[in-house]
Amino acid sequence: MRTYLLRRILQIIPVMFGITILIFFIVHAAPGDPTTKMMDPKMTVEEKIRLKEKFGVDKPVIVQYADWITEVMKGNLGFSWKFQRPVAQVMGERMLSTFYLAIVSLLLALLVGIPAGVISATRQYTGLDYFFTIFALIGISIPSFFFALLLIKFFAIDQGIFPISGMRTPGASDWAVWEQVKDVSVHTVLPAIVLGLGSTASFMRYTRSSMLEVIRQDYIRTARSKGLSERVVIYKHALRNALIPIITLLGFWIPGLFSGALIVEQVFAWPGMGLLGYQAVTDRDYPLLMGVNLFLAFLTLIGNLLADLFYGLADPRIKYD
Repeated sequence: MRTYLLRRILQIIPVMFGITILIFFIVHAAPGDPTTKMMDPKMTVEEKIRLKEKFGVDKPVIVQYADWITEVMKGNLGFSWKFQRPVAQVMGERMLSTFYLAIVSLLLALLVGIPAGVISATRQYTGLDYFFTIFALIGISIPSFFFALLLIKFFAIDQGIFPISGMRTPGASDWAVWEQVKDVSVHTVLPAIVLGLGSTASFMRYTRSSMLEVIRQDYIRTARSKGLSERVVIYKHALRNALIPIITLLGFWIPGLFSGALIVEQVFAWPGMGLLGYQAVTDRDYPLLMGVNLFLAFLTLIGNLLADLFYGLADPRIKYD
């Protein structure tokens, strides 16, 4: 296990290096550069040249990449041109907010999607099965921004149950700790539901499909013939084997929650990585944009590694020698 884990971690290094090349050159392939929005039409040619020199965009792209990757290897992601602060510092301030929202959404998806998929599979062609299937189709099909606007209109504007946007109420930092926790929790409900809807629907569909395949296997019939209760057969024997494809989906869905948070955070003005990435694109803040994409790429690799490790927990036959 230790050897396998070390080998996989070492494999991440060249993959990340290749990703840095793709991210850098794709970002710099966009027309114009960050100084385009800063230039005054009345500026002289000399002033425009000095502005480009200030941000280092006057150098060849290869030289710019060499300078950037050298700093990245030192642990320095660069300096944000918009925020005038180190990229790592700007991302660090937003990262916890997105982690919190993603974890809540993922827990919501797992706690609702997997049990719903099991119920749908064990009660195939019943009313519950049709209900969950329709729910899954709606969850996958409805655009997240449209669903978010519907929730805002009904629960925030019409009913006034939840706040419209933000992560906390202005001035809440002076409240008691319990009041602050309650305030953040109330602000989290609508964004978490929107972000977790697609995940819930996907987990439900994959769980149903996997369970239908597993419960027809011979060992399930053997377990039933031994007199085991249906609950033990389904949740101890069948579900454990049905979790293999779910684990694969989970490994890819963890970074997907962060990238999908871009739209959700924009609609709800949630101060996280998604909103930060959107601002980096609109402002052509190259260092910040590359830092955000590098973080998402690293999260994808870590998600795949965790999925491989979880396989062994779900299926004892899988050994890491």
